[in-house]
Amino acid sequence: MLSDETNTNNNNAPNPAGKMQSTAEIQQFTAYLLRVVPLAADLNSTNETEEFKRALEEKASAIDGVRRFLSDPQCAVLFIRIVQPGKDEEQDGVDGTETNGNSSIQFEFSTETTYAAQKGMSIALMKITPTIDMDKKISQQIHLATFTNRVPAEVFRTFLSQAMAPYLKSFLRQQKERDREKSIVVLEEKLNELEANLLQMNQTVSIPDVILVPHASVAQAIRQCQEKNQRPNVDVFREKVEDSNFLNQLQATVNRWIREIQKVTKLERDPSTGSAMQEVTFWLNIERALYKIQEQMGSTEVLLTLDALKLGKRFHATISFDSDTGLKEAMDKVKNYNMLMKDFPMHDL
Repeated sequence: MLSDETNTNNNNAPNPAGKMQSTAEIQQFTAYLLRVVPLAADLNSTNETEEFKRALEEKASAIDGVRRFLSDPQCAVLFIRIVQPGKDEEQDGVDGTETNGNSSIQFEFSTETTYAAQKGMSIALMKITPTIDMDKKISQQIHLATFTNRVPAEVFRTFLSQAMAPYLKSFLRQQKERDREKSIVVLEEKLNELEANLLQMNQTVSIPDVILVPHASVAQAIRQCQEKNQRPNVDVFREKVEDSNFLNQLQATVNRWIREIQKVTKLERDPSTGSAMQEVTFWLNIERALYKIQEQMGSTEVLLTLDALKLGKRFHATISFDSDTGLKEAMDKVKNYNMLMKDFPMHDL
């Protein structure tokens, strides 16, 4: 992802490969983006569209990205990521207390196509021609694709199997038989093979990597104790626990931990899909992930957070953390599965 600072530096870089676009041409393309992107991204309010317009006009990464996309033959993509607050983030606050995070929609611009785990979606504009000629229809010079926040292999397979492969195969079928060279037949076989590989990849469920990030005050308290060679103690929060806002923020942190842990403890796999080896690998990976979570649940950061909530008499939050994660039940289930499959003659299946 190109940062604003990086793009600011790039503004002064020479661009001998393509002609510089005039201000009028840049404004014309920006107007095109303002028509197309809100529709493609389903921006559902005037405020969100205005926020996008402001980002286009003020962000260095947007200004430089548009300029390069229009005039630089080596810049083939303008990638726009729309980051919106998801339900998880909205539910982090309790008792109506807002967290410190910025809940407004955000727009990020790059000249590279990249994946990010943030909630939201992305739009890629891909040039067909080396540069964009503003005297011609823009829609005839670019392809546009939207990316939802799904597993990349699943997104790619959807594009390939539902659009690109049928489109190409339809063209190939229209060629006369005498034109159907061996290379075309091989291409069709490779497309089918790629689709099959992507499908198999999607069936191999990935295990979320859960990291229990502590509240900033807890992390700071632990650092200060370590600098003094002292053992972290809940007494450092004796005054803070009188503040309901602080307790709300700690409780929101615990609620977020619960949801993160449940992403693993509630994860299932359809045993009717994939191979027997994939089934065994899945449960072994689940077991490793659960042990990693268990280790984090016993960390200083987590224990100090729970102790502070107990000190503030937020007992329901600590009880919920012990009972709602489903860790114990998941550990028992995984152990039974792996004990059963350990005796399977895998190499004979």
